Amino acid sequence: MISRDPEEPLHVLDLPQIYTKPSGTELMKAIDLLAIKPRSFSTDAETTKTPSVDPSGVTRYLTSIISSPLSWLETDALRDAVWDAASARLSERCGRTAMPAMSRVFTVPTTGGEHFTLTLHEPSLTADNLGMKTWVSSYLLSHRLLTVLDTTPQLVPSTTTTPHTEGKLRALELGAGTGLVGLSFAALRGKSATIHLTDLPPIVPNLAHNASLNVELLNSTGATVTTGILDWSVVPDPLPTPEEQYDIILAADSLYSPSHPELLVNAITHWLSRGPNARVVLEMPLRESYLPQVEELRQRLGKLGLAVVEEGEETGYDDWETADGSAVAVRCTALAVSEQRKANERKNDARRMAKFHIDAECTGDTQEDCEVNGRRVVLRDNKVYLQNARSSTSQAQSQSHTAECFYIDYPETEETKHLKRGLGLVTTISNNPPALGWIYVDKNTHELKYGNRSQSIEHVVGPWDWTGDEKTVVLEDKKGAFVAVEEEDGSGWGVYFDRDGDELAGVLEEQGKLDNAFTPVVLKRNLNG
Repeated sequence: MISRDPEEPLHVLDLPQIYTKPSGTELMKAIDLLAIKPRSFSTDAETTKTPSVDPSGVTRYLTSIISSPLSWLETDALRDAVWDAASARLSERCGRTAMPAMSRVFTVPTTGGEHFTLTLHEPSLTADNLGMKTWVSSYLLSHRLLTVLDTTPQLVPSTTTTPHTEGKLRALELGAGTGLVGLSFAALRGKSATIHLTDLPPIVPNLAHNASLNVELLNSTGATVTTGILDWSVVPDPLPTPEEQYDIILAADSLYSPSHPELLVNAITHWLSRGPNARVVLEMPLRESYLPQVEELRQRLGKLGLAVVEEGEETGYDDWETADGSAVAVRCTALAVSEQRKANERKNDARRMAKFHIDAECTGDTQEDCEVNGRRVVLRDNKVYLQNARSSTSQAQSQSHTAECFYIDYPETEETKHLKRGLGLVTTISNNPPALGWIYVDKNTHELKYGNRSQSIEHVVGPWDWTGDEKTVVLEDKKGAFVAVEEEDGSGWGVYFDRDGDELAGVLEEQGKLDNAFTPVVLKRNLNG
């Protein structure tokens, strides 16, 4: 009954009818003809059916199969297969969210007019896991990557690229979803780059599965792809080192909550390299209800110091449908933003990001002054000490880590952002493995200590800065407020902050240290090692 002119649409009456008790094979072939492939994201966005079947009566036909006992079929397994297939075809006609799991093939352009194809698995879509679907903005950005990556400024590996990347461009995708953008980037860049695709825990297993589905393509281009969890609402602790940051960050359709502009920019702040050619490439639908979030994102990126180097709008067609069954046009904007600040701001930031040692300077001529003068700030057992820069006099001192510091804004939480404590003082706390922490003042003992954000946030974390000549470290605009105190346990000279202006009398009395030797110190920046 189905063998007729393929150019002429079939009618459901041309399909095997239940009253004729067709075989399971005939029913499965007929049901397969009714499968609706998801809409493409191309400009015509036509639904593909091969061969086509007149939609009138299809729902009733499928319902007749589902409601039939199919008693003439030989096995329960065959009956279940027919019912499942008919149910799937019926659900496809209830909209995109009702569609079952599917695999989709996407074509991405390369140089010279060539194309490559990616196969992506999409589980059944649920309202709380929208990352399981490929969105039109991802499709548009995957097609734009070829030109975006070649615009000024040229993308080059940052100066902080680690040796194990062998000079490769390091890329990160935020909210990767099904992975279309990141996998396209990997296939386009091949051996010249590595990319890490990230999303929330429920999304990552399917993301990793899609990477494995395309392993032959990725291997043929020499691409390196990894996947992992990255929650924008969680501040990395410890903060990423410059070697762990990325030269380029990609994100598509990342704004679907009023909180997302802030969270997205926070993630960019932590993970984007501070190299002059670092770049963020975004593609966002211009949905009416989220235009304020798009504008907020622009403002936050500007405050971060990122400037738009390329921008444009385009229209794609998502696989939702209007009431008349036509495709939904989606207007999107693409942004490429780069670490291009005003010259004086960039120069100032570069100076503040320059690593330095801290040496103690004493202006008096007492025995304590002579002993402390010239000592260097070191870290040991979560506390800051002053140690002879050229020799160690005890086993404890030999196990100290020499602090290498620089300034960046302290990452406040929602609960503490009103404090506006400004610049924090970051320090290396370990060389192997490389790790960073914050130098802070214990609010109770006034000792200088070091630790991660959770350890430091309740204490005095800033604002740290320097004097006008950029040679002296200051905290809370107090230049001469640091004091070296000799600890009675033999651990050396600890560093304290005279926050109360009483030469530490109050806190030292509370700790039973009034008889300890002490002397005021000025902390000097040493860029020469």
